[in-house]
Amino acid sequence: MEGSNCGGEGGWTRIAFINMSQPGTTCPTGLTEEQYDNITLCGLNHTALTNTYYPVCSSTFFSTYGLNYSKVCGQVRGYQYGFAEGLDRYHDYGYSLSDPYLTGVSITYDDNPIKHIWSY
Repeated sequence: MEGSNCGGEGGWTRIAFINMSQPGTTCPTGLTEEQYDNITLCGLNHTALTNTYYPVCSSTFFSTYGLNYSKVCGQVRGYQYGFAEGLDRYHDYGYSLSDPYLTGVSITYDDNPIKHIWSY
C-alpha cells in the first residue's frame, strides 16, 4: 500500500479506520483496549482465556455494507509480546479458519466458508 489510496488507483472505499493514537478512539467490538509503554492498543479479549491449554482468539467484524469488491488494500500495525508460534499446532488437528489457527493477525472474508486474504 503506497500513500493513502493504494498505489494511486482510484475507486477505493474505506471500510474501517482505527487510529488508537487519536484521543477518544475506542477498540472495535470483540477487542480489548490495553496500555503498553504509553501506547494504547486493541488486543486479545482476555476474558476468553478461561483455559490456557487451548488456543483462543478475539475477532472483530467490519461490514462492506453490501458493496462488491475484487481487491483489498490496507495496513495493520501490530505489537507483539511473548513469542510467536506462527501457524498454531492445533491447526493440524482439523481446525479451520473459523478456529484460532495462528499467533498473529489474520484477515479473512465471507463466512460460509471463510476465505483467507492475509496473515502475519
